Amino acid sequence: MAADPETALQFKKAKVVAAQIGKVRAAFDPKWKDVVSKLKAAIKAKQNDKIDLYLAALEGRLKELNKILRAATQARGELRGIEFDQDFVAANLAEVEKAVTTVSEAVDGLTEQFDEGKTLQNEAEAAATKFQGGANQAMTNLSALDGEMDDAKDELSALFKKQDAIHTRAANAAESRDAKALDKAQKEHAALGIDIALTMHEGLRKRVKEFGDKAASNASYSDDLKKKLKDGVKDIQNKAVGVDVYVEQLGLAVKRVKNLSVEEIDVGKAAKALSIDREAEAGLKKVLNGPASGFDAGLEQIGKKLKPPQKGKDMLAKLKSAGVL
Repeated sequence: MAADPETALQFKKAKVVAAQIGKVRAAFDPKWKDVVSKLKAAIKAKQNDKIDLYLAALEGRLKELNKILRAATQARGELRGIEFDQDFVAANLAEVEKAVTTVSEAVDGLTEQFDEGKTLQNEAEAAATKFQGGANQAMTNLSALDGEMDDAKDELSALFKKQDAIHTRAANAAESRDAKALDKAQKEHAALGIDIALTMHEGLRKRVKEFGDKAASNASYSDDLKKKLKDGVKDIQNKAVGVDVYVEQLGLAVKRVKNLSVEEIDVGKAAKALSIDREAEAGLKKVLNGPASGFDAGLEQIGKKLKPPQKGKDMLAKLKSAGVL
């Protein structure tokens, strides 16, 4: 089978995106290493002013990282869809492999950096509180968490809408018994990185709770500051409740799409219902284990060869009546 011309157009775009991601990541990595090393040094040296400075820079880098990670995850999904065209991949293996490697390494590397950054962020926030008591820093940290929760709501809402169309295609493919279309939709859905997004959000919720617990037990904070921080944390947690609907639906969508399948039809039972002999059974198997859209035409061709001949629509009705379909 020849490669689909549309695949070539899709890959042309995906290849450009992969190259851009590679360049962006190459420019990002040195900046990331710089702020991480400086923040670690400031924490070790107990330099509170520099901790605040580099912490702010780290938070900016984390936002930048998130944008690149989302783009890389989306690009990985596009490439997985292209991989379904085996003829195209075979003819362009070196180029496809280069693009896949660039994007996969970006997703893996950026995910590790995100985890490293969040761990360091918590350590820096704890250090700033320890070294100064920092009412101003506490309010700054609260504000940052509030902003992250707002961003999470927007991102998960957008992700839910994006996956919904793919989820629908997957469900329709399973219902119509189109194994090829189902496999493609499942790969696209997996490539959205929903699990990563949900893990990040769960981490954010935990950090908000930890922040509130530490603020409540900080002996250096005044009662007035503790109240402000408690109220602020409560507001953020209330926002999180509004995000929960997306979290729940995204989690369910991942499970549902993974579990979709095209079950093999009992050809023996079908042959019996249609009074078809062994000779015609192979053709019947091919038709029934293909897309449902081809049932009528396929059965019509088989029916013409039977004695007496049968109409495709009549054969389809018999199979439904017998509980085969």
